[in-house]
Amino acid sequence: MRSIQRRLSLGLISVMVIVGLVLAQTSLWLFEVGLQRYLEAGLRNDSENLLVALVRGPGGVQLDEQRLSPAYQRPFSGHYFRIDFSDNHWRSRSLWDQELPQLPQAGLKGNLQLGPEGQQLLVLRSDYKRFGQSISISVAQDYTPVRESFRLMRQVGLVLGLAALLLILILQRVTVRRALRPLETAREQIAQLQQGQRSQLDTQVPVELEPLVAQINHLLAHTEDSSNARATPWVTSAMLEDPAGGIVERGFQRAAQGPATIGQVVARAVAAGAATAQPRTQPRASGR
Repeated sequence: MRSIQRRLSLGLISVMVIVGLVLAQTSLWLFEVGLQRYLEAGLRNDSENLLVALVRGPGGVQLDEQRLSPAYQRPFSGHYFRIDFSDNHWRSRSLWDQELPQLPQAGLKGNLQLGPEGQQLLVLRSDYKRFGQSISISVAQDYTPVRESFRLMRQVGLVLGLAALLLILILQRVTVRRALRPLETAREQIAQLQQGQRSQLDTQVPVELEPLVAQINHLLAHTEDSSNARATPWVTSAMLEDPAGGIVERGFQRAAQGPATIGQVVARAVAAGAATAQPRTQPRASGR
């Protein structure tokens, strides 16, 4: 049969792995969602700043570049924008020769890749109405460093989880061994019963073992009573054949040499009586 220790270990590992994975993935997902909401607030602020930078000029609506962030001027800086009008669109110099796709509807979207380095972008589209025309402003931020941080957190979490699981298994093994120690004590006492060194098991055991120990002690008492009942007629017969009562005396003398139960004393007495009575039953030799 499979050991209790192994079954407990396998069950604990299964539960810990399932619960750990669920908790880890849920925690990372919640953390990522919260971080995206935080970055969304920053992107919305950038979008409003771009809206304010739109001014009316001699040729129509113009973009005041003095109000733009320097990050929009450096190629592949990680900050980009796109402004769509009804007939054309503008884009930031940081896009260089790349094109920032326009989202089909207003809102936040992630996992858009851009440029030769494959930057993962977090894009926010906002729709406004200014100077009597509809304007759509899309701002984007490089999300790659955040993704790398999440990947590193997963790796660190995996290592810490394995270490915690190993520690829990060691503690569980020690706890189970301590919990099963009363069973080893009961086994030693049963061995002492077989050697005649005790008459019953100790009753000072954990609550879970009390029914088992009580049943064993009850069985021992019942067996001893049955042995005494079967041995009584034989002892009486042997005493009748030995008027001096030496049979019982010799039986108790042998019993005094070591601890024994009543049944063992009776058995020794019967054996002694049988040895004494045997010469009396031998036939006498006929004399010539």
